[in-house]
Amino acid sequence: MLKSELMRAAIVAHNPFFRENPDRLEVYVTKGRVHSTGRPSPSFAYGYELNVLAMEFPGSLDDLTIPILSWAVEHQPDLLFNKEKREKGISFDADILDNNTADILYVIDASELVIVSRDEAGRLTGEHRDEPRHFEFEPGNTWSTLLVADASGKAETLRGAE
Repeated sequence: MLKSELMRAAIVAHNPFFRENPDRLEVYVTKGRVHSTGRPSPSFAYGYELNVLAMEFPGSLDDLTIPILSWAVEHQPDLLFNKEKREKGISFDADILDNNTADILYVIDASELVIVSRDEAGRLTGEHRDEPRHFEFEPGNTWSTLLVADASGKAETLRGAE
């Protein structure tokens, strides 16, 4: 799944704890569905719950929420810009382990478009597509100035230089 890999990368880029402790972050898919339109095109979409589990996390809940929202702006904007999906599209549970750490599970409603075509050998293949750029995410918009740290710790804008 494309979006699960992108989620992991967004969280690791934002949070040094997971760069140093990659085994403390699990990103996985549950409750998957296949949506096909029955139209002449064989293309389809996956709908699923994207689970993000931070184990024995010593940081603030904000340190996870910020990169998750940054990911959503880029890869699942309906979770922010669609009123119905905004209400229930991102949820979390926290198990406080002690004064310094918690296990935190986010559950995120996600979807992924798969374009089906034939390769050079005539086999049907699927190409996972990311979301189109959302009209509310334009240069100068508050979302476009969110800062995250890249893998080297250097601050960069969500989309990088454009």
